[in-house]
Amino acid sequence: MLASNRARTPIAPARRVHSIARPGPPAPRTTAIGALAYYVSHASAGHYEPTNITFGIMEPLESPPRNKLDRKSALSTRALADLDGWIAARPDGGAT
Repeated sequence: MLASNRARTPIAPARRVHSIARPGPPAPRTTAIGALAYYVSHASAGHYEPTNITFGIMEPLESPPRNKLDRKSALSTRALADLDGWIAARPDGGAT
């Protein structure tokens, strides 16, 4: 029984991704999901380093605040606005 559970484990996330995947433009690189997608899809196989989301892989602000907390807050605000716009512009209107 344990072996069959292990065999099914990777399938569930793949089915979930497939169920929400829709044709259309990728998420903007200013968002966490867009930055990760770009990072993974453009990485050199010989130099790829797996990562979770970090502010360092997101597109930088045009005129970032000097204060680190303010900069991260501004990146987050922009990411949420861009994500809302991306979802609204999808052919299905963001329905899942």
